[in-house]
Amino acid sequence: MANNQVNWIGKNVRIKKGHNGVGNVSEPQKNAIIELAHDVWKNMGLSREQIAALVATMNIESGFNPLAEHTKKGKTYIGLGQFDEGTWGDAVTTYNYNYSENLDDTKERYDILSQIKVMGSYMKDTICLMQFITTQTLSLEEIAFRR
Repeated sequence: MANNQVNWIGKNVRIKKGHNGVGNVSEPQKNAIIELAHDVWKNMGLSREQIAALVATMNIESGFNPLAEHTKKGKTYIGLGQFDEGTWGDAVTTYNYNYSENLDDTKERYDILSQIKVMGSYMKDTICLMQFITTQTLSLEEIAFRR
């Protein structure tokens, strides 16, 4: 395994390096982000396992760098969770609806607390969707192509 890779769920995953990538965050900054995220996500009702999964996601996607940017195939992925513009906008809209807040998807894009809140909300919504799907008696084709 190369030194820019980590083993995650049995697979070697390349860590993003370079400008605004992993390595630009000190250990105290990383620990402060993890502590803040833990407190926010716990207050949102996420389980310890869900919080651990989100912390691992931040590590792999951005190296805990809220300014991390990665461009691939014309899309730019930004922040702790590496959301592209469309997904970020949808996730902020959903967060605002679920938590009666008014985050601005443009102004809050690089804000650490906003990124953490939106990641937690996105995780909760994804889990709800997965639970809904698993309770349905639909085939995989019906689930995948349902409109």
